[in-house]
Amino acid sequence: MEIYIKGPGYIIDLHEVGIPYKGPFIGVNYIYDVRMPVAKLIPVEGHEENIIHELTLQRNNTLSTRRFILNESIYKSNHGLVESVDIYESYINDGIKGYKNEILFRKVPTNGNSLGCEAFFQYAARKILEEYGLGHMISRVHDIYRDPRIGNAVVFTMEPFFDIELLSNVLNEYNLQVDDIVSIIAQVAVVLCILCNRLDMNHRDMKTTNILLCQCADGIAMKDINIQDNSKITIKGKYCIKIVDFGFACSGTGKSTLINATTFFPMSDPCPKTGRDIFQLLTTMYLCTRFRDTVCVKEPFGSLFKKWLTVPGNDYLAFLRTLGDDSLDWVYLLLGSDKFRAPHCSPTAILTDLKTVFPSVVSII
Repeated sequence: MEIYIKGPGYIIDLHEVGIPYKGPFIGVNYIYDVRMPVAKLIPVEGHEENIIHELTLQRNNTLSTRRFILNESIYKSNHGLVESVDIYESYINDGIKGYKNEILFRKVPTNGNSLGCEAFFQYAARKILEEYGLGHMISRVHDIYRDPRIGNAVVFTMEPFFDIELLSNVLNEYNLQVDDIVSIIAQVAVVLCILCNRLDMNHRDMKTTNILLCQCADGIAMKDINIQDNSKITIKGKYCIKIVDFGFACSGTGKSTLINATTFFPMSDPCPKTGRDIFQLLTTMYLCTRFRDTVCVKEPFGSLFKKWLTVPGNDYLAFLRTLGDDSLDWVYLLLGSDKFRAPHCSPTAILTDLKTVFPSVVSII
């Protein structure tokens, strides 16, 4: 039986993605780029833009050769580009040959940085959530390797999500009910509670464009999830969440950062910070005029929302209204402050509030 230690001592096994490492999560700091596999480039005559990546990997007992062919660009941010790729694989497992093909998403840096640490956060977070039956909330990482086209910077592939919508779009386009919002916030709180308890982790980019929604088949988003102290939580709702983009993630002691997926926040940034992630999510939700003018004015939800965004003694709601589109930049600056804490936005505080005020949506026994 594996023994999991709280925080960066969590044992991670990367053999599944072709990297020969099993040990404490903090050890990913020492998996330098030069230790990761590098793809070989195979130009396609007459179609030089469709260069093929070929990668040979040993995954546990399977030796595989994978070819990656660019399909189309899906999404581009300030820090990364997500592409759709067709993958053709031949493999040998215990002497038996096999073939398969699949479509994955590949994330490539647009600023010259490597994405190895981001991939490790996403891989570990998914593995941890699988233990709770929640692995579907984070995309599975498949390959982590160096791309010769971009100076051997590390890229990674992951499973695509289908039939999803961005939370930002849903807030702007639909008339959501209070119960829908309560369910979404509660689901995020559960995930963050688990990842903070197990990995001492903050996401640090928890905005509405990084939360995806899909329809729940039976109106139950989570059922009897054991999160801590043998408490089991059930959350009803028509939407189930998925979380993406771990490019700003960190793990640490609470006084400093030990593992940093980005250079945007310095290593001196205290990580995790109490309530940081949910405070950011609620703030970016509040920037949506439709949400602010409909859901936020309904009691008792409106009073709860104001309580959550009061960071001791400071009510930021009026301030956010005056800043408008510049508010998101301001939130990143606020979250980067060494003194920032949002105790009302800690995952356990949020869940306690929601189960008390909305017991028909959030049940904890």
